[in-house]
Amino acid sequence: MKERIPQPGSPCIRQRILQAAIRLYRQIGFKKTTVADIARGASMSPANVYRFFASKQAIEEAVVADLFKQVSAAATLAALLSGSALERLTAALSAISQLHEHRLETDRKLHELVAAAVRGNWAVELSYTDRIRGLVRTIIAGGQASGELRPGSPMAMTCCLLESMDGYLNPSRIIATTVSPTFDEMMDFCASAAASRTMGSVDRLGRRLKSPSRGPRIASGVFDSRPPVCLASRKKEIDPFVQKYRQLFSEILQVLTHQRSHQHRKQDEIHEHLRGRYAPLCAERSFR
Repeated sequence: MKERIPQPGSPCIRQRILQAAIRLYRQIGFKKTTVADIARGASMSPANVYRFFASKQAIEEAVVADLFKQVSAAATLAALLSGSALERLTAALSAISQLHEHRLETDRKLHELVAAAVRGNWAVELSYTDRIRGLVRTIIAGGQASGELRPGSPMAMTCCLLESMDGYLNPSRIIATTVSPTFDEMMDFCASAAASRTMGSVDRLGRRLKSPSRGPRIASGVFDSRPPVCLASRKKEIDPFVQKYRQLFSEILQVLTHQRSHQHRKQDEIHEHLRGRYAPLCAERSFR
């Protein structure tokens, strides 16, 4: 009986090449790794590597595709094992965030490859994004059908949620982000906005925002308690998509605006008094 010869597309040989590439990416990084290095690690010639992958970029895309498949599978499983729509959303997005953070802590050089794929809009990254968007959209549509989530376009709500949580889900932004509420705090905020319109949900949001520890933190580490920019005064700058859902944002802004403490209002009054008192003097000196 003749021994079966593996074909050029044989999964076992492709996997051997990918495993060799991953080992090198972890050791020296994907930028310094060459096809010759990968061939040496896989115990084959560079020519044989090119029989399975057209270029070094193709190897990198295959590695990233496998990593993204693991993330999307974990998110789907986490959603299936949870209860309500909000719990499923939280579980799915939390799984994504934790996997990216774990890779950043334990496989920083491999994480750099994933971040580069996101920044470069590689085809495998766009496919992964579509899968996550489809998962979140399905959960939101189910929550709307059960009355747990507010009515509206499931795709629009999906885009708003993912955009809000991008700093925790995007591998290229996990380090660079300057605003740093915790994942749970940000998810709490988004869940309150997506929940069905009841006074209870707004009140719970207001109670959470009263705590100083809930405030956003700027790069210096100081909490920024300045009032948000009023969207109503910038209608011309807001695209039609945001205008369509301005009711959602206005409710959130009302809660945020009314959380300003008496201390900050007093500071504003003092600053206004000083500006009115010394403005004429400053103007007189500027013309001398």
